Amino acid sequence: MVSRRIKQINSLMRKEISDIILRELNDPRLSSGFVAITEVETASDLKNATIYVTDVSGTLNRQDILKALGKAGGYIHQALFPRLDLRAVPFLHFVWDSSIENGVHMSTLIDSVLLPDATKAQNDDGV
Repeated sequence: MVSRRIKQINSLMRKEISDIILRELNDPRLSSGFVAITEVETASDLKNATIYVTDVSGTLNRQDILKALGKAGGYIHQALFPRLDLRAVPFLHFVWDSSIENGVHMSTLIDSVLLPDATKAQNDDGV
């Protein structure tokens, strides 16, 4: 079970990392799309944090995003020190979050099953 303190740290880190990516990083691999932090999972010892990222715009390459964030990880880590009220900022691990892509794929599959039925029902009604 995740403690209330860890939940607060996760929420604050998600907000601050998003702000740093949006306002302070000038990497062209990140600027043409919209990179979102979907979740942060901080270890109970506060030494490591897994940062789940995705491209909401769907225009960027996931490998390019992860490389850019990996390269900027040290900068983001240092930028978090004055923003977080912690003795030590966790080491950041960036991971691709494919849940949005999976949701879109499932929605497409459901639509492909339901839409032919709706079209058939309209044709049966003479429309």
